[in-house]
Amino acid sequence: MDRIAALVRQLGHDDFDRREAASEDLAAIGKPALAALRAAAETEDPEVRFRAKRLIALVTSKLYPELRCFKGHTSTVHGVVFSPDGQRALSGSRDKTVRLWDLQTGKAVRCLTGHEENVFCVALSPDGKRALSGADDLTLRVWDVPTGAESRCVRQPCGVGGLAVSADGRQALWGGGGGKAGLLDLATGRALRDLRGHKADASVFGVALSPDGKRALTGGSDQNVILWELETGKALRRFAGHEDYVYCVAFLPDGKRAVSGGYDNVVRLWDLETGKELRRFENHRERVWCLAVSPDGSLLLTGSNDGPARLWDVEAGLELYAFREDFHCASVAISPDGQRALAGGFDHTVRLWQLGR
Repeated sequence: MDRIAALVRQLGHDDFDRREAASEDLAAIGKPALAALRAAAETEDPEVRFRAKRLIALVTSKLYPELRCFKGHTSTVHGVVFSPDGQRALSGSRDKTVRLWDLQTGKAVRCLTGHEENVFCVALSPDGKRALSGADDLTLRVWDVPTGAESRCVRQPCGVGGLAVSADGRQALWGGGGGKAGLLDLATGRALRDLRGHKADASVFGVALSPDGKRALTGGSDQNVILWELETGKALRRFAGHEDYVYCVAFLPDGKRAVSGGYDNVVRLWDLETGKELRRFENHRERVWCLAVSPDGSLLLTGSNDGPARLWDVEAGLELYAFREDFHCASVAISPDGQRALAGGFDHTVRLWQLGR
């Protein structure tokens, strides 16, 4: 650490060759130097700031390389998810299809057709054998992954904009138009619980199930984020703060905190017990469409209209990396091992990135 600090100071040395040598050494050190470089990027010395920012961009680009780009969809990809074993990915698109991808080869293993309108959300069962998709055609469909056959089509009173599957794979949480959200039995297609609390003219796109499966979180266009007790369907708490649509929500693995993002360009971290806002992630310049939390709760991945998906350190509230400026994403996911990220784009592609862990 003393050597890194000395090299950072040397970035502002009067001698050009000394500055260049320090830059080369810090670039070679890589990730261990990032904290000191981020601090240096805020100093008053313009030369140090310039060099530190350039080095941060260089080092982080090597930490988070793009591994693969999946092509096949013909419209915006609104849903992506990793398979439980991390070997495949599922995507859903406005082109009305759901596609299963082999992450190693980049090939489409299967294309699931049947929806008659835009597919807005997808999910996989914990054993990876069933895929779920929700669409504007007022259906939630369940697919057999090994065969690609549609095993169930559940007619809903509205378009389905959000999906989450329980840890035991027996139930699904969904959200949609008309302020509606509910819990569904996947074996029978029967509605188990209606969650009534959003305004009747709202759309519920953000849905999540708590790690213990006892609570749910929903976010809607009425600016509300609501925490629910699933056994009773009772609204336990409302989180106030968003100034526009709430489009995405997620629990942190500790079950004590949650995040939400929306059209006010902000992602907020909440204390579920007190209802207090703990932190804001504010670098996005336009509406936030999607977010995902790493399995250990340390990383947050967000996507927005403003361009790149952004990776954050949850505890520090620090932006770690912005993935390629020319890629605008509508959906994101983090792999079960926390080592890779997926994003579905407005350019009709799905992209896979390495996370610098």
